[in-house]
Amino acid sequence: MNRKGLLGTIGKIIIILILVLIIANFLGINLMNLAKSQLGFIDKLTPVDYTQINNQAKESFSKFGENIEKCKNFQSTDCKCSIDLTQYSETHAILFEKNKIKLFNIKNLKGDIYGKIKNGDGVLIKSLDIPGLNCFFKKGLEDDDFELMLFDIERGPVIFKDAWYSGFLTSKRENYEMHNDYQLYKKPDGSVCWLTESAREDTIQIKICN
Repeated sequence: MNRKGLLGTIGKIIIILILVLIIANFLGINLMNLAKSQLGFIDKLTPVDYTQINNQAKESFSKFGENIEKCKNFQSTDCKCSIDLTQYSETHAILFEKNKIKLFNIKNLKGDIYGKIKNGDGVLIKSLDIPGLNCFFKKGLEDDDFELMLFDIERGPVIFKDAWYSGFLTSKRENYEMHNDYQLYKKPDGSVCWLTESAREDTIQIKICN
């Protein structure tokens, strides 16, 4: 085979691999697990039940709102609260607006997730009328605004200041992992904002809300 023919064959293989990745991603198939299964490392592949995943997220989102209000209603201030963010998957996004928070199914969205949600794409699962939660604290307890929270398989919940995110061809700009132990900080004025891992050292001496 001459060089031109070899390059043409390689090009076709690359195109086929890209198509396989796109189709597998759309169908919710984990190719790594599939390969491990064929090699005998995984006994049985379990199909992804997206209906169950979305129902679980919807139920958790209702409790999410209740726990935020509970944190706000504690008598103490200048304190930290825990909020469960473990019941969501990479197919979910939470959009934080000035007066609302909205849970979306983003299973079929790639690229600029924020822009696509604002354009009407994505499936709205549930919304809550809770104002003032589009803020977070980073290192030095410096506060900032944001609008999107995504859920990464490896990193867990992640706040995106610059809301670009793109599937397996990943492009992540300014983003912050959520604090593992305490997710909210209740300020001296009683308002609350999210805590990120970059603020961990600053929160060690902060009391727990009660």
